[in-house]
Amino acid sequence: HSGFVSLASPETYLEACAAADVPWFKTNYPNFIEPHSVNQATPVGESCAHLSAFNSDQTAAVEVLRRFLNSGGRFNNAARNKVGANPTALAVNIVRGNLEAVELLVHHNVDMTKLFRNGNDASEVNAFDVAIEAAAGKGEDAVHMKIARLLEAKGAKSTSGRALARPPPPPPPPAPPAPPPVEVEEVKEEVEEEEVVEEVIEEVAEVRAEDVKEEM
Repeated sequence: HSGFVSLASPETYLEACAAADVPWFKTNYPNFIEPHSVNQATPVGESCAHLSAFNSDQTAAVEVLRRFLNSGGRFNNAARNKVGANPTALAVNIVRGNLEAVELLVHHNVDMTKLFRNGNDASEVNAFDVAIEAAAGKGEDAVHMKIARLLEAKGAKSTSGRALARPPPPPPPPAPPAPPPVEVEEVKEEVEEEEVVEEVIEEVAEVRAEDVKEEM
């Protein structure tokens, strides 16, 4: 494998994933790494894609995930956790509300139909089920709703037939602005002008009537 380099140790690599240690990756994680090194996992099966998702620095987590994916990392596997669930990396990022990471996984054709246990019970769900649950009761601007809408737009289907609530209709257009109020003085002047015009018309009519009499 002369074209590849191996990472220093699984512990260092996985710790860097969990810490979303971008400087470490820039120094030790070149573009081409042996696939088996990229896909190292914890004893319960958590890959770098799982571990980075739990970091609170979502920008750094996305950068680590991007480098992992670009180096051929596998990301559709499920991993066990303490509560008996075995979520996929997509599901973890959904719950964590990392929209950019979800977009990145979708861009890499993540398996949205992958089933996994969501707890100690035997029921199995997929990532869209998790997204619907996370978005329940939230508005359209909430990050979990945006994630759910993204998966829905990509054709994701719930295992139980559940669907997202329809977005509310757009508000009606605003009413046109009211005309500016007319000043009382302006109205008074207009009325006076009309009265003057009427008086002139009456005077002209009277003059014509006198002229007609005289001609007769």
